[in-house]
Amino acid sequence: VRGTSGTVPTPVGGTSRNVPTPKEGTVEDILTPVEGTAIRYTAADHRTYYLANSTPSQITHFHMDPSPFLISLLSRCYNDKPSQLLAELQFSFVCFLVGHHYESFEQWKRLVALLCRCDVALSTLETMYSDLISVIHFQLKEVDLDYLVDIVERGNFLTENIRLLFNTADNSQSVSRELKAKLLKFKEFLSRKYKSWDFDCEGEDCAPVIVETDSVVGNL
Repeated sequence: VRGTSGTVPTPVGGTSRNVPTPKEGTVEDILTPVEGTAIRYTAADHRTYYLANSTPSQITHFHMDPSPFLISLLSRCYNDKPSQLLAELQFSFVCFLVGHHYESFEQWKRLVALLCRCDVALSTLETMYSDLISVIHFQLKEVDLDYLVDIVERGNFLTENIRLLFNTADNSQSVSRELKAKLLKFKEFLSRKYKSWDFDCEGEDCAPVIVETDSVVGNL
């Protein structure tokens, strides 16, 4: 507690120290990060990247299964260590949950969307996906589910993406029995705990994908 003289009261056995009075400013000034201190998250939005010179059909396929982007991302940014990607997933979640940092929430959503929408990677990176299930399981215990509702689309972001993950595993011949069993157990847990979550309905992602051929291209 600050004293009336502008100094911190002297603690027992210690000495007082002057504390500078905070400068007044606008809300924008207060919320603007000091240069060099902003969190530098990995660019993980798979929707803005695809192979250069791709045909519209290839872009559509890439949009539906961003596994090539995920593999490239692990190589370029995480030293081919999936645990580092999951660490960023957890870091962004904590920054959002504790610090109410909106960009951290957006990064968490981007990583969840990327991981849940991959098909090929689900069978080639099974250890990472097994760990992902555990990570999301414990994260859900810490957050109010109202936070997961997309304000614009008025839908539960996490439900939509996890549903895609479950469907991909169910329809895959390459995913191991062990991972399928863990996903099924996770699905049953979510269905019991959140009775309004429906993982069997068809979502908007099953609709045809419109490809803009003049979109910005990002090289992998």
